[in-house]
Amino acid sequence: MSEVRIIRAKELPERKGIVLRYPLENVQETLHHFDSNHSTPEERWMEPHAHDMEEFWFILKGKAEVEIDGKKHIIEDGDMVVTPPGHKHRLNAYGGDVWWLCIMGKGPKA
Repeated sequence: MSEVRIIRAKELPERKGIVLRYPLENVQETLHHFDSNHSTPEERWMEPHAHDMEEFWFILKGKAEVEIDGKKHIIEDGDMVVTPPGHKHRLNAYGGDVWWLCIMGKGPKA
């Protein structure tokens, strides 16, 4: 049985474009990490990229422009994007600041 673990926000390292990253890959079996993010229209730090795992984005507050396989969408408060492995994607703030969560599944085991 796994032990209960508390991940303290104030002990997490800072990362560009990410408010907090909660590393989960050694804590449980399903997720790789969980990010709490805040992006501004001036910070267009994310370029199209793909992963070998599922990624979920949940918009807490604000609007974002997401691009998936070259097709752009505007998403807002309460919307969730589910990106299967292999699809090129990116997210940037749209028309103001956006607060969002990124939940990353684990990739295939080697």
